[in-house]
Amino acid sequence: MALACFLSAVASAAHAQTSPIDQDIIEQRQRSLLDDARRQRESLQRSIEINPEATPMEAPEGAPCFTIQRFEWRGVDHLPESRRREWSDPLQGQCLSVAQMLELARVASNEYIAQGFVTSRVIVPEQDVSDGALELLAQEGRIEAISLDGERSANLAALFPGLVGAVLNLRDIEQGMEQINRLPSQQVTIDIQPGTRPGHSIIELHRVERRKPGRLDLGMDNSGQESTGETQAWIGLALDAPLGWFDQWTLDAGHDTDLATSRRSRNVSLGTSLPYGYWTFGYGYAWNDYFQDIHLGQGNWRYRGVSQSHRVQLGRVLYRDGRQKLGISAALSRRDTKTSLAGQRLEVSSPTLTTLSLGMSYATTWAGGYLTLSPGVSQGIDALGATGARQPGMPSVTARKATLSASFFRPLAPRLDYFTSLYGQATADDLYPSERIAIGGEYSVRGFKAQYLTGNRGAYWRHQLDWTAQPLPVLGVPTFTLAMDGGWIERETERGEGGSLLGTAVSLSLHGTRLRQSLTLGKPLMHPHGMAVDPWVSYWQLALRL
Repeated sequence: MALACFLSAVASAAHAQTSPIDQDIIEQRQRSLLDDARRQRESLQRSIEINPEATPMEAPEGAPCFTIQRFEWRGVDHLPESRRREWSDPLQGQCLSVAQMLELARVASNEYIAQGFVTSRVIVPEQDVSDGALELLAQEGRIEAISLDGERSANLAALFPGLVGAVLNLRDIEQGMEQINRLPSQQVTIDIQPGTRPGHSIIELHRVERRKPGRLDLGMDNSGQESTGETQAWIGLALDAPLGWFDQWTLDAGHDTDLATSRRSRNVSLGTSLPYGYWTFGYGYAWNDYFQDIHLGQGNWRYRGVSQSHRVQLGRVLYRDGRQKLGISAALSRRDTKTSLAGQRLEVSSPTLTTLSLGMSYATTWAGGYLTLSPGVSQGIDALGATGARQPGMPSVTARKATLSASFFRPLAPRLDYFTSLYGQATADDLYPSERIAIGGEYSVRGFKAQYLTGNRGAYWRHQLDWTAQPLPVLGVPTFTLAMDGGWIERETERGEGGSLLGTAVSLSLHGTRLRQSLTLGKPLMHPHGMAVDPWVSYWQLALRL
């Protein structure tokens, strides 16, 4: 009878609770947002700087001039007509010297270079301008071949599809280099050499150094939850290009270190990515399970949960130049969660969710730093075995939500950086716990750990100052961080949870060649009345690369 009453109470409130699995899913999503912002920023930092010729040509006094009534542009396939008219229209009907004609060609050549066509130029060919017509001829340089350490292969060509024989644009080459450089063992530089044919160039890529294509990491941290094991041990394996197509594979597994009979948490994840020019395909699989014993009456009842998820994603870079980059992505995911108490399945907290997500990513240099913006929308769909029709008082499996992630990074001094990030979520629907926003933790509002707020709608804003000191022997590079974060969850009358959190933290991290370690101390500054919080919290991590 006691179990039946307890099961009824759990069932009536389960959809409003955040299970250990749901909280882990939310934290993984929060960490991914920070990783994505870092990758976008690093992509811009590695952009190849282009410096067009700056010296204008001036006509000497008394130089002869010729009246030009029309300008005839030849072979300018990659110069917009609007730009050509912008340069030539003010000169129409004027008496131009040879130096002024060459200056017009220089301006047009610089436009080519600014757009990334670094081997293209505009010249003034030998001609008779007595009829009032000035011909300007474009010589658009093309790609003869692309090689990596002197080798040419179909695998390499997949990163530069259709470029051999095409007009050379450095941004196209830069995109392929970025796909290679995303693999830590495949960092490359570029050298452009004259080709064997006039007007053609050979792109030679060179690996900076030979590194092992695999990486094995062992680590421990306190990212777990008290109810299922706070201290976690984990192992991570990453392989670069095992198929030879510049693909990347990762395998991670974790387990609590308590090894207790009354609680446990485990997780396994697998991921892969495969590039093709401006496209990138990704797949991810994740499995989590946990259990904890709940004392009820004269005995203990086991509360258990297991979750499996699959996610496929396709992304494309739409535009890039030396200052900005724009991309879009689409993803389809399916997550199956099962929870039980004393062997009895809890239907209300065991949904199968299928979600279609669309997103955009934009990164640019701004105000002396790097700005990233990533809006997105996700829609639950009734497909691939998704949980059936919505029951009264239950969350919707076809819920829709909009999100926005933004960040700004700016160096303040040679060793001092400022970083801020913002995340917000809005929806008109009631969401399952794994789809909600949570504040309170290492990746949202620091200063909190075991206590957090969740809801359908909310936002959090993080700020930190990082000071990097001189490297230490064996230990690596020390970085000191001072942080202050805040967040807000909209209060919902049916759940009674909501409010604001404000916290601060200081941390020290040491990054060496093989050893990485960090320690963070956080303190809550503001929280809802009645919310019991720890006066101080700590996050620590120790990782060894073999």
